[in-house]
Amino acid sequence: MRQLSVIVPTFQEAANLVILIPRLCQVFTDHGLDGEITIVDDNSPDDTVDVVRKLSESHPVRLIVR
Repeated sequence: MRQLSVIVPTFQEAANLVILIPRLCQVFTDHGLDGEITIVDDNSPDDTVDVVRKLSESHPVRLIVR
């Protein structure tokens, strides 16, 4: 399998990450990629951190918060 890392910088993107992360994972699957997603959040005051933590339970997601 080919490996791919996607780094996504965020600030107040909770609503968009709910859509983006599953779609990226589907692309990984469709193209035979061993993919990982790293979210680099700029200390968002919304629910971005909580959303990413929840999504990381079922998707290959890592979170870094500034």
